[in-house]
Amino acid sequence: MEKEKNSKKALAAMIGIATTIGIALFMKLVIFAPQSFDDILKQASNEINKNCPMVVDSETTLNNTTILPGRIFQYNYRMSNLSKDSIDVEYFKETMKPPIINSVKTNPDLKQFRDKGVTLTYSYVDMDGKFVAKITVTPEMYSEE
Repeated sequence: MEKEKNSKKALAAMIGIATTIGIALFMKLVIFAPQSFDDILKQASNEINKNCPMVVDSETTLNNTTILPGRIFQYNYRMSNLSKDSIDVEYFKETMKPPIINSVKTNPDLKQFRDKGVTLTYSYVDMDGKFVAKITVTPEMYSEE
């Protein structure tokens, strides 16, 4: 029961922050910068990282963002008060994935990501830095009707 409660707390925090951090900056860069799209992604990540670590809520901190090969924009989160041993990882992923996908599909601020075929990855570590889970949203997933 405690694992489920912890997973639900983390879910609420991740959904809220996952689609809002850096989107305005990203949109500005896409509209006004005469650079390659990969350079724009890198610059957006660098700008977000200037404000990191960023406390999302009492349970979650955005450590940084990373750009990976293949137009992958990764958010790296730390669950501040949770140990991997106290998290039902499968439940966490099952609970987190549908609303994250829905947000990526429907959030107008993510239109540029969708238009450019960016894969969004949300990576989570526990309070000790142990890897917990990674949720990836590919263009195929957010293009589905």
